[in-house]
Amino acid sequence: MTDASSNAFVILGIASREDSVSSLLARVLETDPTFAESFLRVVGASSSRLSDARVRVALKGGTPDLVISGVEPTQVIVIENKLKAREGAKQTERYSSDEFTRQLLDHLDLPAGTATHHVLLTLFPERPASGRFVNVAYSKLLADVTITDNGKAADLLRQWLELVEEFYRSGRVRDADGLISALTRASELDGGFLYFRKWLGGVEWGYELHPVSFFRSSARGRRFYGVTVKKSAWELGRMDVEASGKFPMRSDAVSVHFEFQFDLLSARANLYLHYEPNPYRPVRWMKRNVTEESYLEYQHVRDRFKRLLADAAPESWKVGGRSNQIAKLRVDLSQASTGEATNAIQQAVAEMGPIVDRVFRAAVVE
Repeated sequence: MTDASSNAFVILGIASREDSVSSLLARVLETDPTFAESFLRVVGASSSRLSDARVRVALKGGTPDLVISGVEPTQVIVIENKLKAREGAKQTERYSSDEFTRQLLDHLDLPAGTATHHVLLTLFPERPASGRFVNVAYSKLLADVTITDNGKAADLLRQWLELVEEFYRSGRVRDADGLISALTRASELDGGFLYFRKWLGGVEWGYELHPVSFFRSSARGRRFYGVTVKKSAWELGRMDVEASGKFPMRSDAVSVHFEFQFDLLSARANLYLHYEPNPYRPVRWMKRNVTEESYLEYQHVRDRFKRLLADAAPESWKVGGRSNQIAKLRVDLSQASTGEATNAIQQAVAEMGPIVDRVFRAAVVE
């Protein structure tokens, strides 16, 4: 195993560079037949051998990270490699469309109708927007691929996979862990976010609440992890965002949900309650696309919700905020173990959940 101080990816700061890793995978696929065979098997390809591997194949519909031509039988494997960023807008849908496939096969000088296989390769489990894509996690590569080549590229790939192995070790959650140190532990591939997802993905939120999405962001001197936690009864209607021209918005086309955020730089945690259009659209979009009368009604119902919540909320909650935030609770986890942090969040949700339920019925439903 390579010491972290001499790991080329650590030295160069490129461990999460998708283009660099894709180029390395392509090189070792072409130089190591054993690796190529095991890689094709792990990603679910039908082909048993590699013909060639290309990176950044630029076509009119986009530029997939890695395109593999396989034989026995002939098949084209399109791979989108995601290490930090989420899938781009309709990215997998574009890459698996009939038109893109036609362009790709023409570019590769392969006949129309050649079989294709589409893979979203990720560190975290992700659901591709396109049903034609399958998600394969790097954890499967760690477990099931074999590298036999001793060349420089193969050595570099081994070094990078050591960082991937370290990343997955970061996701081992124990109640006795010091939460702050677990979340802020140095990791080239952001193992803290894996810990965050494993921790809160395994929490019993209660009150029919469940996490629906995890996110991370760096902006305005902040670096934070977050999770959106929803209850189906707090989302009744939906806006028709595909409608042409200005359209009337249903007053119950809203989403009320919790959002927990942890700021890595300040080690502060906040539990927010959001009230926003469903699906979410920013204020500027709303004013441009929703009729004035129905948007005023949306604001009226939101204000009624806010007034009722202010009368009923515990004193520890601060009611108010910007366009989407409607309440906020500062959760002090500075000295907490992971188990203690879990208890604090569960207690806050158990206290506020029934109140939100009553206020939602009174302000939005009735």
